[in-house]
Amino acid sequence: MRASSGTGSVGRSMARHRKLVGIAGVALMAIGTWGMIMVGSSTLQAIDEGAYNSERGEMFQLNSYVFLFALVAGLVALIYAGVVSQEKNASASKTA
Repeated sequence: MRASSGTGSVGRSMARHRKLVGIAGVALMAIGTWGMIMVGSSTLQAIDEGAYNSERGEMFQLNSYVFLFALVAGLVALIYAGVVSQEKNASASKTA
């Protein structure tokens, strides 16, 4: 058994369920956007209150990276779903 066989089956499953992948991508993008807004709002509030220090800044930075990762993962999933959908449409029009 090859090490990449699991990756191939996941790829085929994602190609079959491209609408679900697209929906998951949109959900991840919404979560990432909402999280970035909330982290930015919390950071501004801490700065206004004078409670911003290096330890708190590291926490805000870590939270920002987590939500940025969710945003990028959602974007990748949405692009993947779009590419797979276009490939399916192109192959269907060739056979018709």
